[in-house]
Amino acid sequence: MSKPIRATNHCRHYSYQRGNIYAGEFGGPACAVGEDMSQPGSFGRCMPGPTNPCVKREEYTDAERDAWKAYRDAGLAKMVEAVAAIPAPIPCGSTGGCKCPHCTGDLQWSRASNGHVWLHCVGPVHFNVDRKTSWPASTGEAA
Repeated sequence: MSKPIRATNHCRHYSYQRGNIYAGEFGGPACAVGEDMSQPGSFGRCMPGPTNPCVKREEYTDAERDAWKAYRDAGLAKMVEAVAAIPAPIPCGSTGGCKCPHCTGDLQWSRASNGHVWLHCVGPVHFNVDRKTSWPASTGEAA
């Protein structure tokens, strides 16, 4: 499944620019058709269910939203199946690998001594998980 357009409930023109703080670029909300988003609360017109929508607001179609939801749901299902394929609990300070249940690529994991977990598939169906908590929790361990 190819990645469809990210059809959210925001206005079609809305995006959030991350910026680069090291280069003095602070990012923030942006509008593709040039509406000023610099004033406090001005981006509220782009959010889902606005009380005062922008006159240039355009919605994604139901078909676009359905395609985006199906893509997200499929990705989540793949991640859940991949997590189920690795031994649990993952001991702190360990690394390992096994075959990915989706593509027979190499599914690699690592758990730091502080409990952070990284999961990565290096096959043709790529995904990453970066969970900065103790996960999956072993008996008696808080998640």
